[in-house]
Amino acid sequence: MKEHISSGSTGGPPRRRKPHLKVAVVAGLICFVWVSHHLLAAWKLSLKCSGWAGAESFGIWHPVGSASYGHFPKADDPFLFLPCTNTTVPPALDDKHPEKSWRQLYRPDPKHWSWGTATSVQDNPNDPFAGRGIYLCGYLDVPLDYTNSSDKRITRLAVTKYQVSGLARLDGSTAHGNAGRKSIRTIVINPGGPGGSGTSYVWRAAEQITQRLSNSTLDVLGWDPRGVNTTQPAVSCFPYDVDRDRWSLLTGQYREVSAAPAAQLELADAMNAATFHACKERHGDLGRFVSTAFVARDLEELRKTIGEEELTGYLVSYGTGIGQTYANMFPDSVGRVILDGTEYVRDHRLLAGFGWTALDNVTDACE
Repeated sequence: MKEHISSGSTGGPPRRRKPHLKVAVVAGLICFVWVSHHLLAAWKLSLKCSGWAGAESFGIWHPVGSASYGHFPKADDPFLFLPCTNTTVPPALDDKHPEKSWRQLYRPDPKHWSWGTATSVQDNPNDPFAGRGIYLCGYLDVPLDYTNSSDKRITRLAVTKYQVSGLARLDGSTAHGNAGRKSIRTIVINPGGPGGSGTSYVWRAAEQITQRLSNSTLDVLGWDPRGVNTTQPAVSCFPYDVDRDRWSLLTGQYREVSAAPAAQLELADAMNAATFHACKERHGDLGRFVSTAFVARDLEELRKTIGEEELTGYLVSYGTGIGQTYANMFPDSVGRVILDGTEYVRDHRLLAGFGWTALDNVTDACE
């Protein structure tokens, strides 16, 4: 009698289980795993050669950026600094998950990062970024109204830092022991304006400033004052750029056609009043919080976030007004601060501001 092995089914005749079928299935699985492994390896290699940074998000390949310098932003970094690229713009105020959106802007390939000019001998020929400073982009949220704790609105300050030491490699091959470290002090800079962009100033002048003032040993940090550039909320009182340009032409014209200094000031006051009215219609009460005193408070928050006991600064033109106001509001926080092109802040308190000073100068010259 032939032995039958039941398949466990309840209907139909029992089926014979063929011993060689199990061997064939196992062999097929081994072949499939072997082929899949080599196909995946080839795919990884092609991604690496093509430099596709998105591969990292799938856990497929860790590019040289994350492997060499670690991930950004670093843990416990209050500015959430990322190596600057052309996409590192702070998230919008209405973003419900700003930190998540910000972290997604990180590009792990250092070829996309903004590096400074080499300031030391490149002892590591395999590292094209050795001896170079690094531009780091971040942001800091501060209260819109420091005087009213019940107002939960914020200002998101855009911050850019030039770190002279560059970045340290995780494999320990960095030539200089201070690579990737914060300098002993940070030079905080502002270009004035009013309305000048401090982040733009970092891009234009940070390397020259640190070289001139510290022999390239101190980091340089700039921020866009509230209402300016990429700090939010940004203030623009014109619906279109063409409207702003036309108004600029008109405000330049009155200087040439006015009959006398007094008439010139009256016309300037009228045009300024029109501008202020447009700003109020467009931005509501925001203008109350875009003042030198609030900017000075922001500067104090930046100093505390940097983690330094005293402010080290290089402040230019209207920036000297920020510096003078800061020194009066926070005298114990003032360290080494250069005010370049000092303005007379008390003039701001006069009717028509600098305008009446200009009128006084004209009349004095005529006497």
